[in-house]
Amino acid sequence: MHIPGEPVTDRDQYIVANALTSALPFLLLHSTEWSNLDDLMAIVASEKLKNVRSDIDGVVRCLELLETQGGPAYQAVEKFLGNAQLYLPRHVIERWKKTDFNSRMIAAWNAKKEKKRGEYRDIHDIFLTLYDSKMAYEKKERILGSIISSVDWDWGVSGISHKAIEAFKKMGYEEFPKELMLKTVSPFSKLANKLLRGEKLIYREWLFAIELGYETHLVTEDEDSSKVGYEFETLDPSMRLFRYTENVINYGVEEYVYLKHAKVIKRY
Repeated sequence: MHIPGEPVTDRDQYIVANALTSALPFLLLHSTEWSNLDDLMAIVASEKLKNVRSDIDGVVRCLELLETQGGPAYQAVEKFLGNAQLYLPRHVIERWKKTDFNSRMIAAWNAKKEKKRGEYRDIHDIFLTLYDSKMAYEKKERILGSIISSVDWDWGVSGISHKAIEAFKKMGYEEFPKELMLKTVSPFSKLANKLLRGEKLIYREWLFAIELGYETHLVTEDEDSSKVGYEFETLDPSMRLFRYTENVINYGVEEYVYLKHAKVIKRY
């Protein structure tokens, strides 16, 4: 393979390098021209094309396919996969082998979610036994409350007080005010009554009922401790804003956008 002309600037060389290193795995998947592929691998392996920032996602997908299904020019594919460090930037290889920071974080998060799913299903099995039990309802409610509180849930917030919105505004919406907290505004007995006295719920219905079953408001410290009412804006729990999980109230892009556009409605 011959590429006429030489790059005249560093940017030109970067564009050529990125194009070739990104294209090579794709060509190996589809091309039957072993000789041309071998020449291209030699060009990519040269010192001129080292340390480029290839478009990572598309390249990694091609690498995964090469591993599982190979390519028409199997000799070139074997040579490429066996010496990948010659043809690919390190950050691409790390993502491909799932040893980079991002992949490790995703793996840890997925493992955590899988563990939670296992816990939820175990609790649902206990719930089904409890539902069918002949013991007194009060005992059922206490047991249900105990097992539900034994794990973390992604509780959705159903309301935010006007004072809480003002606290965010004072901080320029850039961070979560330390004085804010969640206040439960519906007793557990309401959720327990729905679960234990309503229709017996299959796993997904049961999980959905629990995640939306607690009505909580994001309020200031004085609003949490006071018995006096306060003005608040209603949130749709299914939006899952300000989720409470692992003893932390989530504050991210979705919450920031909501607060920046929140229109406080005064009620008199």
